[in-house]
Amino acid sequence: MPYKFSDIVDVKAVQALMDKLWDASGIPTGIIDVHGTVLVATGWQDICLQFHRQNPETDARCRESDDYLTRHLQNFAELPECGYIEYRCGNGMIDIAIPIVIEGRHLANIFLGQFFYEPPDEQFFIEQARHYGFDEEAYLQVLHKVPIFSRQKVSEILAFNISLVNLLTHMGMEKLRQLEAQRELLKSEEKFRTLFECSNDGSYILEPSGRLLEVNSRACEQFGFSREELLGKTMPELLVPDKADNYDNRVQEIQQKGQLVFETIHLRKDGVSFPAEVSVRPLDYQGRPALLGTFRDISQRKETEESLRASLKEKEVLLREIHHRVKNNLQVVSSLLYLQSERFSDSELTAVFLDSQTRICSMALAHEQLYQSKNLAEVNIKTYVESLVKELRQVYLAPRQEISWHLQLEEFVLDIEKVVPFGLLLTELVSNAYKHAFNDGKDGTLAISLCRCDEEVVLAVADNGVGLPADFDWRQAQTLGMQLVKALVSQLNGSLELEQTDGTLFRLRFVP
Repeated sequence: MPYKFSDIVDVKAVQALMDKLWDASGIPTGIIDVHGTVLVATGWQDICLQFHRQNPETDARCRESDDYLTRHLQNFAELPECGYIEYRCGNGMIDIAIPIVIEGRHLANIFLGQFFYEPPDEQFFIEQARHYGFDEEAYLQVLHKVPIFSRQKVSEILAFNISLVNLLTHMGMEKLRQLEAQRELLKSEEKFRTLFECSNDGSYILEPSGRLLEVNSRACEQFGFSREELLGKTMPELLVPDKADNYDNRVQEIQQKGQLVFETIHLRKDGVSFPAEVSVRPLDYQGRPALLGTFRDISQRKETEESLRASLKEKEVLLREIHHRVKNNLQVVSSLLYLQSERFSDSELTAVFLDSQTRICSMALAHEQLYQSKNLAEVNIKTYVESLVKELRQVYLAPRQEISWHLQLEEFVLDIEKVVPFGLLLTELVSNAYKHAFNDGKDGTLAISLCRCDEEVVLAVADNGVGLPADFDWRQAQTLGMQLVKALVSQLNGSLELEQTDGTLFRLRFVP
């Protein structure tokens, strides 16, 4: 961005400083920007102002001096090591100039002049007065006012001026940084203002105490107030009473967490309330702490959510009813099988019907657990196994036979797609134990353990019965029960292990 020396340096302060220097030491100083504007001037000599600058020929000599200095100062990178330019003008006096360069830009020059190194040759100036028609006596009087500095003195003055240039350069750079920061802040504020005003949500800035400092058009529209009306209010005034009472606690929570999204209930100008989703975070606004909030009317969303909840509740009721009816229908089928089995005298055929009943029972229990549970997609497996075991005990226990049960079950849930094959598989393992481990009506013990180990479900069914033949391979068995077990293990994507020590133990592993 183009800028001038006077934009970044306090020229009035520098003028006041140079005036004091002139009063104390008689050292003349001038600061002229690169456009020729005199910014600071102290001790400028009357011989130049009243005579040389007033005559066209002597003024041309002055301008020649100005051009020489300007030309060489513009090439400030090529200045002598001393850092300044010295020139004796055609009118017989000496000027010294030092460039002022800030951030690589040549903005102004500081001049020491006019002066003499030694007493002037009066004859030269008398002849000059006569040649150009100056009042000789007045001309000589102002000549005698021109300061005479030794080279040592000039060296000291220049050292001061170079320090002054360094100070002005530093001041200019600091000012430039401030201007750049202000410019970036302005751009940021303009961008913020654009986003703030163009937001589709209502937006506001408020003091932590609640007083509104700024609002956008959307906020005015949603509250039903004009901007001027809203800026005269506090946030608690725009909340229903119970939400307004909690305002201070909410502010503390925002300040602790840094940002907060929550739901509240706002009040419109007409007194009608509406639910709103609000997002608030702390903000530094014009040098003071504030809060930036955005909100949107979620009345339609709330109505949709309520409608969905009602619809979901209806579907849950319907689904529970379906599970209940499926369970009842399965029990009816089981009862029909039982009635049919009562007509058979063949014990083997009766046993087949009994097995079918228990399998149907395991499925019916799954549906019973579903319609009784809170989650219609999952079953509490501990409760399910306890109920299934209870049913199996009643079905398979022979008269005067004592079978002790030991259950060690963890409580967790399984998806319905896993529960049905799991229940059927458990039914087959328990029924096989009754039919084969204790087939002679002897007493015995059945133990079932179920746990969630890492990512797997592990079921173990063990008995202390007569055991299986040493060469028994359940994978190759041709009985319906074992074929069903094999199919169910595959359906669960699991594995089944058989151990034969003091009885029989089947261990099922699968990932739920």
